[in-house]
Amino acid sequence: MKLTKDQLERKERGSGAKGFLDSDFYTKYFYPYLETILVGEYPKPEGEDWEDKYRYFYAKIEIAQEIVRALKGWSDEAQALAKAQKEPEKDFLDA
Repeated sequence: MKLTKDQLERKERGSGAKGFLDSDFYTKYFYPYLETILVGEYPKPEGEDWEDKYRYFYAKIEIAQEIVRALKGWSDEAQALAKAQKEPEKDFLDA
């Protein structure tokens, strides 16, 4: 199957995301850094503003999760596009 320009760009973006997710930098430094920061900043239910600190902490968790989800989604999309690209072209009689 021949990919469109948009599909080729999405494949390239996803390949980059996959490379990042599979890299030593991500597994050794970035992901553990996210976990350390998030776990280390969990607010204790003390003081007047602990609820605000908790909301801020929870928002940061949501952002980190969204970043990782986006990277994994792009990577999965690139793999699906690469698989589709390897399939032979079909004309309307073969479909």
